Amino acid sequence: MFMEPANNKQQTTNTVHGLAILRMLMCFEVVLCHFWIYDEGSSYILKCFEWLRPCAVPVFTLMSFFLMGKFFLSPTWGKAEKRFLRLIYPHLAWAIIYWVIMNVLIFIVGRGDLHGITDLLWQIFTGSSPDLDPVMWYQVVLILLTAAFYMIFRRFGDRAHYILSFLLVFATAMQYAGTNYALFCGLRYELKYPLGRTLEMLPYAVMGVYIASFNIYASGAKTLRIIGIVLLSLGLLAYVLHLGNFAAPGFGYSGIGLMCAALILHTVFYRLPLQGVSEKAKRIIEIISRYTLGIYCMHFIVGRVVAKGFQHFGFEENMFAICICIYVLCYILSMIIARIPDGWGRKIVD
Repeated sequence: MFMEPANNKQQTTNTVHGLAILRMLMCFEVVLCHFWIYDEGSSYILKCFEWLRPCAVPVFTLMSFFLMGKFFLSPTWGKAEKRFLRLIYPHLAWAIIYWVIMNVLIFIVGRGDLHGITDLLWQIFTGSSPDLDPVMWYQVVLILLTAAFYMIFRRFGDRAHYILSFLLVFATAMQYAGTNYALFCGLRYELKYPLGRTLEMLPYAVMGVYIASFNIYASGAKTLRIIGIVLLSLGLLAYVLHLGNFAAPGFGYSGIGLMCAALILHTVFYRLPLQGVSEKAKRIIEIISRYTLGIYCMHFIVGRVVAKGFQHFGFEENMFAICICIYVLCYILSMIIARIPDGWGRKIVD
């Protein structure tokens, strides 16, 4: 039998603020994935950021389906329609925004060919047009998995966890057998990543739903015990990220190692001992961790412009500092967009 997550004060604090910090960190890691080249001689702090880069999208997937636990437990069409609109609206909006902006820039600069309607359609249906915003493959996969889970829970109810367990094992086996990679690696760019990564994201989605459904985090723990869990999880995370034996062929997110890492990170930040943190500090966390949707969606084009600007003034490309500038600028732009009247701007950034 599936149970809804507890709603006590401690759980709410951990969920809202601990996971908000994690969401912000992982969003910055996404920026690092695309605009930072790690130097082996860098400091230990930068090495930690390098270790975490592969974890960003898996953690986002796990977190998204963890927070959608209640939705799947009572999957009415009214809730489903609201959820799908929340996923589809920013996806369509950013596809059009990128298409317009990129064509305007090409027209102004006078170099390159304008992007036709075909590029826009690829961006809308696969989220992976290499000339527009290829990172939106994640949104497409999120929509597909949400639809699949909705239908499974709607059809099978409390027995849905048997289906999810099978899918978890099946997806992992397909990764290690190399079947998933072999099926899609030969397809064109716009298709192979959203299709190949759907099966790679499936285990994280299942884990997120299971954590919420079985109320795994509900046990009350003392602060000392929480700190112990955090320290142990951090140690395990460092170990898992160094393992090479769990690697599997794929499109960047396959293998048990990343599954363990995503689960550990989610647990660590959910269990952060924030009960004694002041209300002012909590408010600061809420403010600085906002707009991760907008930052994720716009960072690819903003990053290209910022990187060119740094290059023009003689700075080295792919610097860590550039990524900080990209994140901050995307945050500011998202904050401005969110204040557009009628609320449509908030829907694509928050």
